[in-house]
Amino acid sequence: MGAVAPIAAVAMTVGSSVMGAAGEKSAYDAGARADLENARRTELDGALAEEAIRRQGRAVQGEAIAALGANGGRIGTGSALDLLWQNQVEIEYDVLNRRYSASSEATSLRAAAAQKKKAGKFALIGGLMRAGAQALTGIGDVQNAAASAATSARLRTARLPGGQSLPIPAALGGR
Repeated sequence: MGAVAPIAAVAMTVGSSVMGAAGEKSAYDAGARADLENARRTELDGALAEEAIRRQGRAVQGEAIAALGANGGRIGTGSALDLLWQNQVEIEYDVLNRRYSASSEATSLRAAAAQKKKAGKFALIGGLMRAGAQALTGIGDVQNAAASAATSARLRTARLPGGQSLPIPAALGGR
């Protein structure tokens, strides 16, 4: 009955380590899920921004065509056509830059999510290993305490020839 309290203490220490490791893994997993969701939203925002750039570009092209037509220019020829073509090229560059930016940010977020997932696994493994070490240390401490108590009990009793024993007086270290 005397060994129950130390064993319970060892069990609580081990359980605490396991719970801590599980909590740490859970926090890393939640961070990874948030990063993945942010990556998805970044790509969506990028796609919406691309469409907005194209819409604005079409409006600018329309204004340029209207201005050329109002000034009597021939829209389908020469420098007017070159101007419209150059405007369209610039619009596509803006679209590609926005797409690249969104893709790069999403890739970074996915990499961060993968790192958090890996860190969560390592945290769990490390916590389980710490718990195992604590269990072994605790069991060893309980065994050492039991052996020490048995030795102490043997030392408190004097043995006489023939198997008789006499208690040692308290003043000399007995009970």
